Amino acid sequence: MKKIVLVAAVLVPMFLFAQKKGKDVEEVKYRRSSLHIMMMEDDKLPEREIIVGAFKNAPFPNKYNDHNIGVVRAPYIQIEEGTEAKKEEGDEQGKNKLKGGDKVIEAFFDKQKIANKLVAKWFNQTSKGDFNMELIADRGQYDATDLDVKKAGGQARSVNSQLIDAGFELIDKTFVVINKFNFFENEIPAKIAHVISLELVNEMKADNPLMVKIKQAAKQKADDLYERMRKGYTVTTKAFLYKLDWSDAVSTVFYNDYWVDENTPEEEKQKRFDLFKNSDLFQLNFVGMDKARILILNLKGGDLTKQQIIAEATTRSIDRVYAKLQKGYDVFKAKTPLLTYDKKNCSAKIGMKEGLEGKEKFEVLEQGVNKEGLTVYKKILTIQVDPERVWDNRFKVTDAPTIGGDDVVIQATYFNKCKTKKLYPGILIRQLK
Repeated sequence: MKKIVLVAAVLVPMFLFAQKKGKDVEEVKYRRSSLHIMMMEDDKLPEREIIVGAFKNAPFPNKYNDHNIGVVRAPYIQIEEGTEAKKEEGDEQGKNKLKGGDKVIEAFFDKQKIANKLVAKWFNQTSKGDFNMELIADRGQYDATDLDVKKAGGQARSVNSQLIDAGFELIDKTFVVINKFNFFENEIPAKIAHVISLELVNEMKADNPLMVKIKQAAKQKADDLYERMRKGYTVTTKAFLYKLDWSDAVSTVFYNDYWVDENTPEEEKQKRFDLFKNSDLFQLNFVGMDKARILILNLKGGDLTKQQIIAEATTRSIDRVYAKLQKGYDVFKAKTPLLTYDKKNCSAKIGMKEGLEGKEKFEVLEQGVNKEGLTVYKKILTIQVDPERVWDNRFKVTDAPTIGGDDVVIQATYFNKCKTKKLYPGILIRQLK
């Protein structure tokens, strides 16, 4: 049985933005979804050490909160080529199954109690089993005194509104992504492409000096392209997305049967601690799968090392597959605050790394509270990415290229259709399909 390392990482925070709207200053809560990242490390993966190192050192997706629950091992998961994730009819909760892969992944989840560990992390569980609400209060910018499980009577439906809101806004938006990598050198496909190109060049006529020059230029271009491609590498990434189930039924049992704090009698603590550790209540439901392929050329000839080129391809493939998962599954889409707004232009720290090319549409969301005291988001406007001002925030080994020959590079993506009094820095946006 092959072994793999699943390098773990992640859960979602919330940031508080001081925003100016007219003369008033408003505080808008920006709560990010939670993410736990894993990698399947195949012992037979070419350049395994470089790819594993690149994965571990890759910048974490900054639209999610990093929640590290440790490094774990599991059996290698063999996914057949061509396998696609398809949602079953009527399945809107992400409980659909992936043929050929989900049973092994989910068996690993169950054996390692990954869902239990994610929940334990949310509640800062100690070695003795005690829980507290400090992390949730911090990430949700809640009043810690209002997050009182004891006062709530242990009933999830009767707890105060902030405790319910925290469950929906934070815990219920906890995800796991498992990445499976493949790798190959471009030498062979580059050689094939070069041979085909030369055959086409040889068929070109050279009846006069001009045609001779054109033919020579075509051959030189084919040779140059081959030299660039043959020193490059291609990395493919398949990413499997799961979501933590934090339903009313699950949270009720947790608060009733597993909750432990300084007020819990000592004789009851160990009992509840053991129940929580061994419980099968907490589950991760399959949402979907996507894949990405990145070809990296040695753009500066021999300047980049093999390790640098592979690392760049690996990191970019991770970014691209996350962007595709966000576009494909609404539940995984991240919200982003506007960075600037000046009545004509607005911008946000999002760009090519997130899959933007230009003309993508985003909904602008105004955050509010309903009559039950729960957070709600209301769409107030649609804005569109300016194709001329898309931020290239992709991972690069070398420095980012300058724009228009200047030394200034774009540091944010700009949007059109921003001429409205409804916008202000800090208001949240989310990409539409």
